[in-house]
Amino acid sequence: MAKEYIEREAFREYAMEMTESTEIQFDMCYPYWQFSKAIKEMPAADVAPMVHGRWIWANDGYLRCSNCHQKAPVMTQYQDEPMTVATDYCPNCGCRMDLEG
Repeated sequence: MAKEYIEREAFREYAMEMTESTEIQFDMCYPYWQFSKAIKEMPAADVAPMVHGRWIWANDGYLRCSNCHQKAPVMTQYQDEPMTVATDYCPNCGCRMDLEG
């Protein structure tokens, strides 16, 4: 199962709104202050924001990263002609190549 990360404060605010709701009463099963304390005490994950980009054709005939403008990986193909490879991530900056355009 892939890990998912949430913002602690956003979740705390959501839980607070839910306790004030007439449909769901968190305080009936777990007092809000205990719930809030448990969230604050959980260790924070060490995550970095994901940068998104795309490969663009440059005037020099190479694919370049839209984020760092470095060349895409190059491999040799038939008769030693270099060929750029459009990978899912830029090996130079780590940018995920999932933008359209």
